[in-house]
Amino acid sequence: MEQQPVKQNNPMAIASLVLGIVSVALCWLGYWAILALACGVVGIILAVKGRKSNVQKGLATAGLVLSIIGTALSGILFVCVICAAATVTSAINSINY
Repeated sequence: MEQQPVKQNNPMAIASLVLGIVSVALCWLGYWAILALACGVVGIILAVKGRKSNVQKGLATAGLVLSIIGTALSGILFVCVICAAATVTSAINSINY
């Protein structure tokens, strides 16, 4: 009876992929973009470490791409939310005077 080869896992690649997905999902939720930005940065770091291994490099690459996209989107959208909040606050203050 032959044994099947054991598949090796790359926990860094899996974690980077999960954090990349979370980063992309959370970046659309206004002030949650801060958490998405943090998840994206950590995902990038884990993906770079995961790509150094020869196991599941494709998963690490996918995590890297998603983390970069999530980080960029969350940064841009967070700045947009801050600008919108400042504009609304300014408009409300100008109405009150």
